[in-house]
Amino acid sequence: MAAILIARVRVDDPEGYNAYALKSKPAIEAFGGKFLARGGETAILEGEDNVTRVVLVEFPDMDTARKWYASEQYQEAKALRAPISEATFTIVEGT
Repeated sequence: MAAILIARVRVDDPEGYNAYALKSKPAIEAFGGKFLARGGETAILEGEDNVTRVVLVEFPDMDTARKWYASEQYQEAKALRAPISEATFTIVEGT
């Protein structure tokens, strides 16, 4: 069953975040990930939120999503993101 990564990010340095985005894309694709949404316009319909970027990625399954996150390739990208943003990453089974 497919797994969807939901990344909710508050970006403090948009220029620096671009370097992360460029490095994370090949890591996602190496694990069969497919972007469903990547930082487009968002609208809060209920509640409060300080997130500036939402990314949705479909992976083949939960195990593959976990392996992607733990991979050396992604961890190198994450090292670029961590100091310039605050993020919550969640994976959920999809259909």
